[in-house]
Amino acid sequence: MADRRVFAALLAFSWSLACEDEGPPARWQIGLAVEETEGAFLSVWGRDRGEVYAVGGNPSHGAMRRFDGGAWVEEALPDGMPLVNWVAGLEGDGGALLWLAGNEGQLARRGPAGEWARMSLTSTSALWGVWAAADDDAWAVGGDIPGDGPVLARWDGASWTELELPAADREFDALFKVWGHASPGAR
Repeated sequence: MADRRVFAALLAFSWSLACEDEGPPARWQIGLAVEETEGAFLSVWGRDRGEVYAVGGNPSHGAMRRFDGGAWVEEALPDGMPLVNWVAGLEGDGGALLWLAGNEGQLARRGPAGEWARMSLTSTSALWGVWAAADDDAWAVGGDIPGDGPVLARWDGASWTELELPAADREFDALFKVWGHASPGAR
């Protein structure tokens, strides 16, 4: 019984330490303000506090900004890149690899040296998500609403292949996000 009282007293003491008043709660601050013609930013990815990317745009063109730990700066996208709905990254040899998923079945990959490669799927549906385990293993999802069905595609390092989804117990027009976890050496 004495052990329980000691445990309860320690728990109460640790709870009181955790609940000390730390002052007023942090307030939201606008970190990036753009002109209305720029559109909206829809997705953010960062590998650390000094390298954060925000993507979006409007239906006629995409937009991307990079936060370097102090300020947001405009980043160039591949020519003609439409609205970008999602950004994902991973650590590659020599720096971050970025993947973008956009409208009109468009994808873009930026290598560690900053070079862009723009890619198109056969489908012209909006792509809502992209995730990569490695430079030669990425997945993209999308679909238009209403549309002809969801889009699922896989990058093998050389090309994108659109895949057929297994039968489902209901109809749906789009997949919105994809995410996974890759163990080192797993394929």
